[in-house]
Amino acid sequence: MISISVVSIAVISVLLFGSVEAWAFALVGLITLVVFNLWIYGDIGVLGISPSRWQKTLYISISGLVLLYILQVIPLPASLLRFFSHRSYELMKEIYTVPFSSGSISFCKYCTLNGVVRLVIYVMIFFMAASLTGRDGLMRRTMTAVVIFGFIIAFFAIIQKASWNGRIYWFRELTQGGAPFGPFVNRNDFAGFIGMVVPLGLSLSLEEQKTEKRLILIFLSLIMALGIFYSLSRGGIISFLLSMVFFVFLVATRGFSRRYIHYLLIFLSGLIFYLLYLGVSPIVNRFAESGLSSEQRIMVWKETLRAFSDFAWFGTGLGTFRYVFPLYYPRGLTGTFYYAHNDYLQFLLETGIVGTLLLTAAFISIVVPAFTAYRKNNDSSIITAGLLASVFYMLVHSFFDFNLHLPSNAIMFSIILGFLYGLGVKGFLPSTEPGKLRSYSLPGDNG
Repeated sequence: MISISVVSIAVISVLLFGSVEAWAFALVGLITLVVFNLWIYGDIGVLGISPSRWQKTLYISISGLVLLYILQVIPLPASLLRFFSHRSYELMKEIYTVPFSSGSISFCKYCTLNGVVRLVIYVMIFFMAASLTGRDGLMRRTMTAVVIFGFIIAFFAIIQKASWNGRIYWFRELTQGGAPFGPFVNRNDFAGFIGMVVPLGLSLSLEEQKTEKRLILIFLSLIMALGIFYSLSRGGIISFLLSMVFFVFLVATRGFSRRYIHYLLIFLSGLIFYLLYLGVSPIVNRFAESGLSSEQRIMVWKETLRAFSDFAWFGTGLGTFRYVFPLYYPRGLTGTFYYAHNDYLQFLLETGIVGTLLLTAAFISIVVPAFTAYRKNNDSSIITAGLLASVFYMLVHSFFDFNLHLPSNAIMFSIILGFLYGLGVKGFLPSTEPGKLRSYSLPGDNG
C-alpha cells in the first residue's frame, strides 16, 4: 500500500500543475496526512527504536528546523525580538508610531506557517519512502513506476509542445503567462522534475538482468532526457549533463563492466541521434537568448546576501523573500522577484545561519551513510549511484532556479532522499539474488 501511495502522491502532485495552487497542495497534503497516519498505525516499528548517530542527527536537525520556524512566528516581547533579530526590531520601531510590546521575527507569519506545513508533509513522504527500502523489491518497483510516469509526462510534454494551442492539457489557459512545458507552467519546473527521474531509469536499466527490460528502461530514460533538452531549460540542460558525468563517475568507481559501457553508449548514442534528427537549433538559440541575464542574477544574489547580513542568525522567516527583497531592491534591476533564483541564498536569508546549519546537518546525515553503503554494497551500488546522481542534479539546478519551492519537485526530492536514507542508515543489505534487496531488521522493525 505504501509503495502505491508514495507513487500516487508524486503523480497527483505533478498532474495538478505541479501543485503550485493552494487547492492542489491542500489535496496532496491531505492525502499524505491520511496515508502517513495509516502507515504509522499499521507499521510504527519501521522507524526503529535503536537509532544510529546519523538517525539521531537527522531527527534533531528536523526538530530544530521546526522549532526555529515556530520561533520565527510567535510574538516575542520587544526585548527578546531585539536580542534575536535586531534588524526586525528596528523595522518594527519604524512601522509603529507608538512603542510596541511584542513582534515576530518573520516578515509574514502566514508564509512561514505555510512553509512549516509543507516541511511536515515532505518529512512524512520522506519517511514513508524510507520504509520501502526494507521490503524485498518494493523500492525497485516504486522506482520503476516513477520512471514509467516520468516517461509518460515527458512524451506528453513533447507532443503538447508540437501541437501547442496556448493551453496546458489543451484546455487550461495561462492566466499569468509563463513558459509552460507538459503540466508545468514553467519549463524549468518540468526539467527539475524529470532531471531527477532520468538517473533512476538509467540505474534500473544497468541493474536489470533481462536484456529486453534493460533496453525498455534505456528507451524510457532516453525520451525523458530528450524532454529536458526540448523544454529549453538552460539550467535543466546544464544540470542534466553534470549529473550524467557524476553518475558515470560513481559507476566507474565501482568498476566498469563491459555491459555497463555498452548500455551507457546505447543511451548516449540514442540521445545524440534524436537531438540531431529533431534539430538542435532551438536549443542553441535558447542559450543565446537573454532571459534573466547573468548580471541581473548576480545583482539579486548580492542584494540577498546584503539582506542576510542584517538578519544573519535567525533569518527573516521561511517564505518571506518576496516581502524582504523590495527593501534592498538595487538600481538597474527591473521586474518583480518572488524568489532569489538560488535556493541556497534564499534559504540562508529566510532561516539564517541557524537554519542553514540545521539543514546542512540533516542533509549530511542522509548522504554520508548513503555514500558509505554505496562503497560497501556491491549489489545495490548501481541503484544508490542513480539516487545520488538524482540528488546531485537537484543540487546543481538549485543554483540557477527555485525548483524546491514547487511542491511536486520537492515531493520527488523527498522520495529520493528517503530511499537514500533507508539504504544508507537503516542497514539494509543486498540479497544474493541480483536485482533484489533484502533487509536485516533493526530492533523494533516489523519487516
